[in-house]
Amino acid sequence: MLSENEFRWFFENGHSEVIPHNGYTNFETGQPDNTGAFEHCIEIRYNGHNALWNDRNCDAVRNFICEAKLGVQTEIVG
Repeated sequence: MLSENEFRWFFENGHSEVIPHNGYTNFETGQPDNTGAFEHCIEIRYNGHNALWNDRNCDAVRNFICEAKLGVQTEIVG
């Protein structure tokens, strides 16, 4: 179950882990701010110098990051 102010990493096998409040984060200054009470996902924004996190509406269409094993040919569909 998810709760407000809780972010999670979700894995392909369905497992998820909470990002601890004292764990690694890299939010932009002032983020997360949950604008309009609808920002429940995270995006990574690159400003030319840094790649910083921002909370974002989950309906926003964005690129994504995939993980693959080295040396294994993988087809990415998305």
